[in-house]
Amino acid sequence: MFDFARLRSLDIGVRRDGVWTAAVQLPEANYKSDRQKFDFSETLLEKSRRIGGVDRAALSDHLPLEGGSNYYVKLRGQTSTMSNQLVESHSVSPEYFSAMGVRLLQGRVFTSADIQTALEHEMRFRPFWENDRRPPADQTNGVVDACVINESMARFFWPNESPHGKMFSQGSDNGPWKQVVGVVNDVRQWGLTQKAIPEAYDPFDGRSRLFLVLHTSLPPSSVTPEVRSALGQIDSTLPLYSVRSMDQVVAGQAQGQQFLSLLVGSFAGLAALLAAIGIYGVISYLVTQRTREIGIRISLGASRGRVLGEVVREGMRLALLGLAAGMAGAFAVGRILGSLLHEVKPGDPLIFAATAGLLAAVALIACYVPARRAARLDPTIALRYE
Repeated sequence: MFDFARLRSLDIGVRRDGVWTAAVQLPEANYKSDRQKFDFSETLLEKSRRIGGVDRAALSDHLPLEGGSNYYVKLRGQTSTMSNQLVESHSVSPEYFSAMGVRLLQGRVFTSADIQTALEHEMRFRPFWENDRRPPADQTNGVVDACVINESMARFFWPNESPHGKMFSQGSDNGPWKQVVGVVNDVRQWGLTQKAIPEAYDPFDGRSRLFLVLHTSLPPSSVTPEVRSALGQIDSTLPLYSVRSMDQVVAGQAQGQQFLSLLVGSFAGLAALLAAIGIYGVISYLVTQRTREIGIRISLGASRGRVLGEVVREGMRLALLGLAAGMAGAFAVGRILGSLLHEVKPGDPLIFAATAGLLAAVALIACYVPARRAARLDPTIALRYE
């Protein structure tokens, strides 16, 4: 079972206190171009910063713990297979890192100039992306956008050197290129139990769906009306949805894991109950078949304790054989359930020992009840039994 208090307090790479988040969806009918989306984003940020109690306002295309997009990386000047690594991709505005409490480990984060450059390149190559085509090499080879990566990506691609200034593209030998300008700490993007993987942050250049992130000293109930009012001043037709604090995002993830764990635990309890009933039924049947034999042995002087012990030993022998086979099967399929385990290895010997001990105790109780009944048989009745 999960230790849920420990799971909810797990370090996910971002701060939780004082972080307010919400989502906005821009309809394509009204926001057709990248410039329109970008202008809306900038206006929303400007108005959000003016809200009393808000000291940081940022935008992102995804929130931590809730997934993201990805692409294959091609390192500039390298032909090794390591270059074709799939990395996470997130698009964020410059203040995202400080608003979320993501630590800068090396270099710098984005500037306004980086954002403008990325927007110009996005608008320039949008016709190619929309038609699922790659821009010609003579148009992309000199194009460079700033990029911030996490420490996992830095360790994977440049383990023995600084990644600052290194360049890579989205799977092309000809660019457009991304140049590493900074390294930040790892953030868990795919749930509480999934560790961070190589990840690249791109400048936020406008999206149809965006997440507003505010670092504030105000309670969420005070922030939400202010943001709704600011959004209404920009476009009264747009709703604000998925309004949560970062604490609530984490709690939602923990509740999902809790439900899954309780579901698995319920099935495990049901399986143990069925196993106990099965063992009890088998041992009861064996005792019934040996009723006359047991009566004869008791009448000839066999102690009731000896009869009890023999019946229990026979039942436990069968139960332990089944337990050994079950443990071997559990070890074989343990990797499939690895994603459900928090900081516990699928083949953890302590967990296997505890499970085996619990099942053996259940089997012992299931054997003891019919064995005790057999030991208390009246020999005169047992001898007349057919």
